[in-house]
Amino acid sequence: MTVTFRVPTYLRRFTAGESSVSVEPYAATVGEALTLLYERYPGVRDRVHDERGAVRLHVNVFVDGESIRHTGGLATPVADGAEIAIIPAVSGGNRKSGTFHTLSTFDVNAALGQRQNEKCSMCETSPQITDASRNSASRS
Repeated sequence: MTVTFRVPTYLRRFTAGESSVSVEPYAATVGEALTLLYERYPGVRDRVHDERGAVRLHVNVFVDGESIRHTGGLATPVADGAEIAIIPAVSGGNRKSGTFHTLSTFDVNAALGQRQNEKCSMCETSPQITDASRNSASRS
């Protein structure tokens, strides 16, 4: 069984430049999958986990597009073939309305081109995804 990690640009110096890393053997949870990743690429650990072993506040981890913050944290189950994305936190908003929010699952999927013409559930605005940002997201 294989789990694939999408590695953001800022962590690729620890993964020999790889943007996608598959780990084996079977990992039942996100925590176990991350442990396998860290065994192979130890430099990633301190950039994802804090000193207490929790995922850092400025790091988001998604399993097949769903944030682990809402699905059980490190105990979130992973299926064979799952994709785990490690994404640095980003915040922003709408200057006109004064609405600000952090990166959501919606924003991640929109940036990766998986959702088109939908509105953010938090602020009811369409994402401002440009070709440059879409290309950047697909490389991370």
